[in-house]
Amino acid sequence: MKLQVTVQIYSIRARQAPTREGFSTLEEIAAREYHRCMAINQMNGFDESATRSYAHLFQALADPTRLAVVQHLASGEHRVRDLVEHMGLAQSTISKHLRFLVECGLVVARPEGRATWYDLAEPALLKILVAAAEKMLEATGHSVQLCAHLRAGGQEVRE
Repeated sequence: MKLQVTVQIYSIRARQAPTREGFSTLEEIAAREYHRCMAINQMNGFDESATRSYAHLFQALADPTRLAVVQHLASGEHRVRDLVEHMGLAQSTISKHLRFLVECGLVVARPEGRATWYDLAEPALLKILVAAAEKMLEATGHSVQLCAHLRAGGQEVRE
């Protein structure tokens, strides 16, 4: 465990000084440090690929705007222009967040003519995930709930 901390500190220093001995670019330094972390994580039994997948999923739900988009999509398909009208945000902002959600696999896109309709990929599974999050928040003293479309008790989520 002590070695892992040392590697992470070295990685931070490497970002500040990208021309360390034997390396010419920041990418080469990062690749070397990533390799070190991978080796350590594999020794400790961590699956780097699974960890990245989970982090990406939780990152998708960590942004308040993306979470608001997910709440809107829980009520049914929307186009970008519909979300712009409902949320009062710029088209580029909505498009950026939808692209991230599609990349994560939480949202699917269905082209129709010049428009694209966006929908939740797995609404029933998302409902289960939100219910688990509500229980975790309740256990930590934050009893809050999302919109009725995603709540554990709400019947409005499409199966």
